[in-house]
Amino acid sequence: MRKNNAVTTGAILLSTLLFVTAASAAPKTRARQAGAAPVSTSEMSNEAGDSKRLGFGLASVEGFTMGSASLLGVLELNTDNALHVYLTLPSTSPFQFSVGSAFKHVVARKDRASVHVGAGLALGTIATTSASADFLLSVAGVVGLELGFPGADNVIIHLDGGPAIQVLDGEADFGIGAFSGLLGLSVAYMF
Repeated sequence: MRKNNAVTTGAILLSTLLFVTAASAAPKTRARQAGAAPVSTSEMSNEAGDSKRLGFGLASVEGFTMGSASLLGVLELNTDNALHVYLTLPSTSPFQFSVGSAFKHVVARKDRASVHVGAGLALGTIATTSASADFLLSVAGVVGLELGFPGADNVIIHLDGGPAIQVLDGEADFGIGAFSGLLGLSVAYMF
């Protein structure tokens, strides 16, 4: 079963990369035919240097925050660094929540796609029985892709994974993989 999940995950990632590559090649070809140089989203938003942008969206990072889908806030510090903040409130009886943050640094960029690395920390509570919730601490290394959404310059897509250590009620658990079954998918609209 685990091998099938790895194959499916790899196929989805490869398909996404091929789709984004093909979609980003079409505008560049049209721009070259018209005699203009193509401009990437990051160049448009940061022509003045290290301008900051703010974004909001949703994230599927259960392997990091140990909750369901999270609300996402993104603060681009400059063209190569961003801070992602996650908030999850899956239940109030027993009360469960998690709040986390991940710093991401771009190590390679091509057009509207980039590879980033970073680290994150999440704190919260998670239900261990139907009547109680225990404290959770999660520390993660982050490796992922940022992809521009074709046709929407202000929409960014992140796929994240990496090693994570989760401490629940004093017991530690370690794992490496995507942060969710959706490959750690985060989608945000940048202002």
